Amino acid sequence: LNVYESALSVEFFHTASLIADDLPCMDNEEERRNKPVLHKVYGESIALLSSYALICAAFEKIHRNAAILKDSGSPFASLADQACVVALECATRCAGILGATGGQFLDLFPPSLNLDTVRQIIYKKTVTLFEVSFVFGWVFGGGDFAELERLKKAAYHFGMAFQIADDIGDLTQDEKNQREINFAKHIGKERAISIFEEEMRQFQKYLKELKLDTPSFKKMCDMLFKLAHDNFEA
Repeated sequence: LNVYESALSVEFFHTASLIADDLPCMDNEEERRNKPVLHKVYGESIALLSSYALICAAFEKIHRNAAILKDSGSPFASLADQACVVALECATRCAGILGATGGQFLDLFPPSLNLDTVRQIIYKKTVTLFEVSFVFGWVFGGGDFAELERLKKAAYHFGMAFQIADDIGDLTQDEKNQREINFAKHIGKERAISIFEEEMRQFQKYLKELKLDTPSFKKMCDMLFKLAHDNFEA
């Protein structure tokens, strides 16, 4: 089944969030992906409008993928409308105040600098994007709608593992910049890598239960394990 449009939708949501996060009123970043951030090149107005445009385009891609599924002639064509509704619910929840928007607010204005706040930020800013990715691929790729909650748990464990691995790699820089929102900074690298490995074990368990333990997912897991341990040893 063709999930290309929904894959683009995820990337549009992600890029829109990065453009907004990089703005001077947010994280005030200088570089993104080894290049100057968008507002440094084109100005803040263009950056903000680009973020708005990408969000709108992302929602349109959800509808387009549903239309492609409906016209596909596959046994899943009759589920196109339901897939569209599920994807829209997931996107609006994960992008809004319960997801990425709320996570950025907590990152800027943390009520306390403790591990619980860090976990909330990781869930809202990182895990939700993976939830969108997994849900879109599942509903437009012919997955069983009854397994959505189990799928979201898989996305949760993978998203947590990903951010912990990233935080281990950022630990030295975050300590230098006195940035408190870092999982490894709160519990230490040794405990962080242990929790990372447990999150990955849980993720791999759900992959097997969902019959998603494919070569592609295995390669992705291997890459993340390598990243985490390389960051740990650095």
